Amino acid sequence: MNIQGQLSATIVAVPADEAKQEWLGDLSDAGLLDGWARDQLRPVLAELIKRYSVMVLSVCRRGCAREVDVDDAFQTTILYLTRNAGSIRHPERLPGWLQRVAQRPAVATWKKHRLRFEPLGDPAAAIEDLLD
Repeated sequence: MNIQGQLSATIVAVPADEAKQEWLGDLSDAGLLDGWARDQLRPVLAELIKRYSVMVLSVCRRGCAREVDVDDAFQTTILYLTRNAGSIRHPERLPGWLQRVAQRPAVATWKKHRLRFEPLGDPAAAIEDLLD
């Protein structure tokens, strides 16, 4: 199971009657953010994750080389969303907000794990040393 499925299963205890929650798909991002910020409604958070997890994972994958780092960046982004949903001033810009938030941990991970190259010096001299 991928991280998206794990988070959805962990965050949301899906009721037996899923039809009761179909209306969540009709809510705007502003309505969902408000529902999470005011009442901490888990199905609302699950709907936000459902809508944007593919995009957030894509951003994280572009910035991280290892799958474990992708998962960490994704989780960091979702955690940041849960803590700051009420402070998003322009809910209609949520996709861009999430993209910028996802880029931060992805770039930090990339910088942390990138290969550091040292100049080799004179390649001809290195080859001669090996042949001697």
